[in-house]
Amino acid sequence: MRAKPTNQTIKDRQRLIPLTSGARQVARYGEAGEDASALRRHQKKGVQYDDARIAQGENPLRPDIAQKALEREKGVTTLLLEGSDGGDADWKYELTPYVPGECHPVVFFDIEISGDKVGRVEFTLRDDLCPKTCENFRALCTGERGDLVQGSSRKHLWYKGSRFHRVIPDFMAQGGDVTRNNGSGGHSIYGKTFADEESDLKFDRPGVLAMATSGPDTNSSQFFVALQACEWLDGKHTAFGHVSAGMDVIRTVEDCGTAQGRTRGIVTIANCGQLA
Repeated sequence: MRAKPTNQTIKDRQRLIPLTSGARQVARYGEAGEDASALRRHQKKGVQYDDARIAQGENPLRPDIAQKALEREKGVTTLLLEGSDGGDADWKYELTPYVPGECHPVVFFDIEISGDKVGRVEFTLRDDLCPKTCENFRALCTGERGDLVQGSSRKHLWYKGSRFHRVIPDFMAQGGDVTRNNGSGGHSIYGKTFADEESDLKFDRPGVLAMATSGPDTNSSQFFVALQACEWLDGKHTAFGHVSAGMDVIRTVEDCGTAQGRTRGIVTIANCGQLA
């Protein structure tokens, strides 16, 4: 696999698709203009806001969306914690359970290259668009789901210690193989794989975060970060977030890549977790 060619058509660039090992090197959804229904399942429903309601000074959310939001709000139970520090001061905290789709989680990677600390990358996840995909990525960042036991093998479902095993300059940096660290493995919190989700996010800028797959509905733990706009990937991979801080660290990782995808040095996620 080589880096993005210059002065070539979109059809030629479609060969540059992030794949997990073992996938056939062919376009999975048909060439451009060949099958108009190929990307039909990636079309998004209408917008959530109603301009007419805004003009009338009412709630801009469509009535059905507003009703669902109200039902979720009623169903959330707030946990009240109270106590004392032993003196005259008392403390009180209100804890509200996390509701997928209600906030945009922020997670982080601390990156090392051949044992040298490089810096931190932060990702903002769009759980309002892809709740299942975002929850998988978030939980693999925190490691909260524990170990994956297969026979005598035990692997922690956690990105900590895993590698960016494939980096192609001017294209993408791929990682997240939590079982084999070479692109041939991976496992999600739902099972080995799970289905694609529809998303309105486009590969229109560097830093877009998306799932790396070997075909339709084969999401696991592997992901990639786009290093530039990759419009030929729109509709072919579930994009679910973006780099919100530390793009300079991603550029340092990019400098370790080659046209074949092999990295100069071992690029490791030394630590990871959730910030917000």
